[in-house]
Amino acid sequence: MRGYVVRLRDRADFANARDLVGVYFAANPEELANLVDECCDAGACEYAKLGAGGVYCAGRAIPVPYGEMAESETIEMLPGAAVTDSWWETFLGDEEGVWYPLERPAYAQVLVDHGLCP
Repeated sequence: MRGYVVRLRDRADFANARDLVGVYFAANPEELANLVDECCDAGACEYAKLGAGGVYCAGRAIPVPYGEMAESETIEMLPGAAVTDSWWETFLGDEEGVWYPLERPAYAQVLVDHGLCP
């Protein structure tokens, strides 16, 4: 497994170019594309590999309820979260050869090819 940060590609037709999509752990870019495709079009994204670093909760620890939760209950999972300096540089970086285009998963491309998905 390796860590990746994913953001929207910098394209003229994207109003939110370079917006953060998420941080993922996957065995390879194909698996990463499948995970990203759960929340947005993976083909509209790019990724960078993450080295040592992490996400942490700035301030006091966040209580996590244990046991069953009511369906109406929600948890804000990392309010006030921050990333380590080593990851911050990757998140903001624009170096050539660091960001790679993410390809649409094969199943999603089939839907596009048949006009079932934009």
